[in-house]
Amino acid sequence: MRVELHPEARAELRAAAIWYDEKRPGLGDEFITEVSSMLDKVGEAPTSFQI
Repeated sequence: MRVELHPEARAELRAAAIWYDEKRPGLGDEFITEVSSMLDKVGEAPTSFQI
């Protein structure tokens, strides 16, 4: 199953990544990587996670 984020959620994710990058260069990319990994897991087993 493909997981898609609401446009507002995508904007919030981008804003969070920028915030993390301001704290430490590259940290925003690490954050996006972790979120993407978790979204992949949700897509693979959606009933394993709470709504």
